[in-house]
Amino acid sequence: MNPNTWTIRDPQISARGAKYCMIEDSNPGSPDGKIRFCIGSKLAPTSTPFGAGTFNGEEAKRKNIDFFLYTEQEDFLKQIHSWAVPYLSGQSERIFRKHMTVEQVSECLKHPITQKGDYKAQIKCKLDTTGVNAVRCWNAEGERCQLPTDLRAYKMVPRILLSHLWCMQKDYGFVFLVTDLQLLGCEQDVCPF
Repeated sequence: MNPNTWTIRDPQISARGAKYCMIEDSNPGSPDGKIRFCIGSKLAPTSTPFGAGTFNGEEAKRKNIDFFLYTEQEDFLKQIHSWAVPYLSGQSERIFRKHMTVEQVSECLKHPITQKGDYKAQIKCKLDTTGVNAVRCWNAEGERCQLPTDLRAYKMVPRILLSHLWCMQKDYGFVFLVTDLQLLGCEQDVCPF
């Protein structure tokens, strides 16, 4: 995957008043122009430290979920961030309606990787439970299955879409949307007796 073929489109305003910019890949190898990648593999799956949740436990169709990263995915996300800073600076008047230096963009752009304490590096993603973009779940044999209520016990391979850039006053960052989730087994699948 080569970020040099990616384009951040002109800003749009959602029905709720949020400003965002879609991201597209013009590489012929990406027929629909979408940027997708997986975290982990069947042999080296990832997990989530907190499961999928919403702010204050509210019921919502979109939830947040963090996934632990392997070095390969960390490097890829660092590459995205390194590409985005000069790109956004060069396109700042079109996207932000003002000139911004590389330093200013770097200060405002949220890094896609988070790391707290002794935890491994993580990426925060969005996960839709209903609607057009609802996550599709698959078991280890590749058959469709239901989304579990608690994902903390599972080993997983999430397929992620780099959806768009969100923009709020002085902060902005990328939205990563989980489109597919392969569930490889439940760590707590042990008889309690």
